[in-house]
Amino acid sequence: MPTAEKLAWRMPPLALLKPVQWSPALRLGMLALRGYLVLAAILLLVKAIRLGGA
Repeated sequence: MPTAEKLAWRMPPLALLKPVQWSPALRLGMLALRGYLVLAAILLLVKAIRLGGA
C-alpha cells in the first residue's frame, strides 16, 4: 500500500463493523487475565488491611 493511501486511511463507522468472533483460546486467555486481575486486587486489599491494622 502506498504511503499516501496509508496516511489517508480512516476507520470505517462502527455501525458497519461486524462483532468480533472470539476463539475458545482467546476466551480462555481473557478469562485467565480476569482471574489474575481479581486475585491481584484481593491480595492488594489484604495487604492494605494488614498494614492498616499494624
